[in-house]
Amino acid sequence: MNDIEHILYVGDCPALHHAVEDALVMLSPSRAASLYALQDPAAMRRTLNQAGVSVVNAVRVGSVSVARTWLESLPHPVVVKTGPGRGIDIIWDSSALEAWAAGEPSLPCVIEEFLEGPQLIVDTFTHAGMHHVLGMTGTTLTGGQFVHPAELAEVPAAAARAIVLALLDLTGLESGCVRTRVVLTPRGPRIASAQASPVPGPVARLRTAVTGQDLGAEMLASLVPRADPRRPLRGSPARPD
Repeated sequence: MNDIEHILYVGDCPALHHAVEDALVMLSPSRAASLYALQDPAAMRRTLNQAGVSVVNAVRVGSVSVARTWLESLPHPVVVKTGPGRGIDIIWDSSALEAWAAGEPSLPCVIEEFLEGPQLIVDTFTHAGMHHVLGMTGTTLTGGQFVHPAELAEVPAAAARAIVLALLDLTGLESGCVRTRVVLTPRGPRIASAQASPVPGPVARLRTAVTGQDLGAEMLASLVPRADPRRPLRGSPARPD
């Protein structure tokens, strides 16, 4: 109708951002591959372990019976991940294992060692393959609860920053924002999880001011090359209700 080929709305609502992200994934297979390597627990762990970066003991299993065997043999606590984005369960003891198995867990899943120690949440922005650290905040995990720790020393913070940038390089991320959770273990920093997601409005505006790159313009630029070159691209912004 009216020859409108694309309707694009870029607001501050996370659901709308994720809808746009899904559309870009469909249009850009290379971006889809990097997002998969970042956000799928098995793919991310395999990528890091094979590169010798942030090595964590982990195994991918496809059935509850095999998962139970692993979970019974490993020292508790132990982490069970399904994904991407479907959840993380911490199995603290045998009763937690029984509850997890009885809950019809999503499969396949990744079982990996529990990472204990102070944590850093590292927010990054990537444009044209260049990674920028937007901010780092510290928390620590004690008895399953998040509490604010004292200031972390610069040396472990720098090491955490280095492995996050290595992760982004290894997955081939060319653009986008990623939030990575890093645990400062006695063996050194280890990446616990990563989530690619749009940043909220104020940070997006700061990014535009610093880089000169507009988020909406970038998305449109990703769409335009894939339009039929024989027809002009016409768009109409969707209006929120």
